[in-house]
This record gives sequence, C-alpha cells and structure tokens, in this order.
Amino acid sequence: SCIGKSAKNTFQGMLLTKCGRYAGSFDLVPVSAPIPDDTKAEAKGKDDAGSPAKVPINIVLRNGPSRTPKRCLVAKPLGNGGGALGPRGGSQVAIGECGNATAEWFFCKETGEITSDYFQEEGGEVCLTTGWPFLQAGAFQTPNAQEEKAVVILNEASSAANFVLKDAKGRAIMSSSIPAHSIQTVLFD
Repeated sequence: SCIGKSAKNTFQGMLLTKCGRYAGSFDLVPVSAPIPDDTKAEAKGKDDAGSPAKVPINIVLRNGPSRTPKRCLVAKPLGNGGGALGPRGGSQVAIGECGNATAEWFFCKETGEITSDYFQEEGGEVCLTTGWPFLQAGAFQTPNAQEEKAVVILNEASSAANFVLKDAKGRAIMSSSIPAHSIQTVLFD
C-alpha cells in the first residue's frame, strides 16, 4: 500500500491506496540544519555520541495538482481527542500548507522514524505510521439484515481504547470502551 496523493473528504485525512496513479510521491525536505544546541537537541533526542538524532523536515507532496502551492503532510488532532490515550493516542495525517507548524516533522537517521512534536504540550510526540495505529472496525448486515446489523471492533493496542459509533448522518449511537488486545461484536436492531 501507498499513501494517497489527496485527502479523502469523508475521512478528513489521508488514506492508504494501491500504489500507482493514486499514490502520492513525497520528498523529505529539511526545514533547517539539524538541531545544534544541547537544550533543543535533548528535547528532540540525541544519540549516545551527542550528535543530533532528529532533523526537522517537511514531507512535500511532489505529484499533487499543478495549480496548487507547495503542499505537505500535516498532523491533525483526532476527532475523538485521541481516545483513551488522549493526544498520545495519535493524530490524523492530511495535506496542508508547508509553512504551518503542523507540517514540521522530525526524521531520525538512525532509526528511520518520523515523528511530530506538534502535540508536545498536550501529551508528547506522535509517530508517523501507516494505517490506523491500533483500532479497526467493520460493519455488516447479518443474514437477518431486516432486523440486525453487526459492528466488529478490533483493538490491537496494549491499552484500552474509547470509541464512538455513529450512524450515516453522523449522530452518535453508542459510546463505549474496548479492552487491550481484544475483539468486540456489537449487534444493532
């Protein structure tokens, strides 16, 4: 899978797609030189040798629409506030202005990890990952579809997670929690 080259409006962020014509092509562009002073370098992480471990970057979309200005991947707060983990529960990735603070990421050359500290005041840095980090759900009509529908929720995380199920009009129909490493099935009339 590849990251798409445009945000999905119904999801309000980026989705994974088949690699090919719908996939985004991105460049990691340094925002400035690696963080030099001890105070900032310590906040972003230094390796044991004392050299900067993370370089501030923008992740620039190369193959977006030609009539738009330079666009970058940006970190967006999750609509649910991060669930049970708060801001440490992650963030959504979207396309936005490269000059915005939400577009500054940090690349660790030693590990290949890309993180954002945009949410530092609310709970810490978040890591750029593919797909949804831990919570997945699927909805189905049961064989008795006139009377029942089922939603299966999978929590792959090591912590419990809060979730809200909404109907097609965006109205909350259920708010609940799922334990760590578990699967729940919910039936609706």
